[in-house]
Amino acid sequence: MLAVTTLLNLSWPARIGLLALVVVIGLGYMLWRHRGEIAAAADPGSQESGIPHDAPNTPQDQPPTPEANPQ
Repeated sequence: MLAVTTLLNLSWPARIGLLALVVVIGLGYMLWRHRGEIAAAADPGSQESGIPHDAPNTPQDQPPTPEANPQ
């Protein structure tokens, strides 16, 4: 009840500033919690993809070759 009374007594600029502060803290927390996933997504050749950096190309990795068209 004390918190609600305090928030209701704040001016509009103070309310907007408090809301912005809560949003910034929330976004910062989300980025901090998911920093590993973000770093893995930024590195396209990471081990997270399951393919080692030094893996040889397999036939599935090659572009398809055009087959001879018999006439």
